[in-house]
Amino acid sequence: MTYVQGVVQLTPLDDLYVERLARTLVAIHRLPVPKTSYVYKPYSNTRDVPTWATEIAAWDWASATAPASSEQIRFIHRDFHPVNVLYDSREKYNVVDWVNACVGPIEADVAHCRLNLALLESVEVADRFLKFYQAMSGLTYDRRWDLNAVFDFGPETITVYPGWEAYGKRNLSQDNVRKRLENFVLKVYENNESGY
Repeated sequence: MTYVQGVVQLTPLDDLYVERLARTLVAIHRLPVPKTSYVYKPYSNTRDVPTWATEIAAWDWASATAPASSEQIRFIHRDFHPVNVLYDSREKYNVVDWVNACVGPIEADVAHCRLNLALLESVEVADRFLKFYQAMSGLTYDRRWDLNAVFDFGPETITVYPGWEAYGKRNLSQDNVRKRLENFVLKVYENNESGY
C-alpha cells in the first residue's frame, strides 16, 4: 500500500471541484490498458423496481430498459466517486481504493461518479460533471449507463453511505437519498421521453 496526500472534500461541490473531478477521471481513462484478468462485470444483474418508489412509470421503464453497451473499453477505477478522491491542491487530486480496478467501459466510471454526485448533492451537479467530462474526453454518453449504476447500487436497500457522514456530509437521510435516486432515474426517463 502507498500513502498519498490529500483530504476528502465533499463541500463545496462547485464547478471548480467538479471540473477537477472530471479531469482526474479523464486522466485515468487515458492510461494504457493493462493485460489483466480483471474485467468489468455489473454488480447486479437484476433490475427490480424498489417498493418505496413513487415515480412508478419511470422505474418501470428503467427496469425494462436494456443495459447500455460501450465501444470505449479502457482501464477503469470502477469505484470512482468523491470519497475516493483526495484533494491535495487546486491542481492535484489523488485517487485511492483501487481494489475494483479493471478493464471495462469508461461509462461505468462516469455513471458511478454521476450517481454519487446526484445522491450527495443533486442531478444538476451530476450533469455538470458529465458536461466537463465530455468536453475533455469527447465521449458521447448514453444515459442508460446511469441506469446501470442505479441498479448496481441496489435501489431497494439504498441508504446513506457512512463515508459521506464521516467526511462531513450530515444533511442526508434515507428518505432524501431515495428521493435523489428517484430524481436521477426520472431525469433519464424524461430525457428518453423527450428524445435526448
